[in-house]
Amino acid sequence: MNGPPAGHTTGGTRDDPEHRWVVTMPKRPDEWPPGRPDHGSAAAPLSDRGVQRLVVGRLTEHAHTALADIRVEVQNRVVILEGTVRSAPVRLLAHQLAWNTTGVFDVSNRLAVAGEETPRNDLAP
Repeated sequence: MNGPPAGHTTGGTRDDPEHRWVVTMPKRPDEWPPGRPDHGSAAAPLSDRGVQRLVVGRLTEHAHTALADIRVEVQNRVVILEGTVRSAPVRLLAHQLAWNTTGVFDVSNRLAVAGEETPRNDLAP
C-alpha cells in the first residue's frame, strides 16, 4: 500500500517505527465519503437497541472479536465499546466493525488492551 486509504491519515512520523492509520471520518452525514455504508436515514432511523444488535452481531461474526470481552452500549446512535481485548489490532478491528455498521453516528472506543497499564481513551490508535 502506497499511502493511507481514503478517509484516513497517518498517525505517526517518518521516525515513528509504529506508523499507524488513524480514522478521520467527518461527523456530518453529507460529508461522508461515497463508499461509506448508509448510516441510517431520517425516514427510518434505527433505535439504539437496533444499532446495538447490529454491532454485537458484527463483532460476534468476526473470528478475532467473537471471543473477546467486549461490551456494547449505544446512546443516541453513538456506540460505546468497553472491555478488554488481546491486542491493539483487535481493538482497532472492533472499532472499525462498529463504525461501519448501519445506523452508527460515532464510536467511543474504551477498550483496553490486555497487558497495558491503563486503558486508552476514545479513538483507536
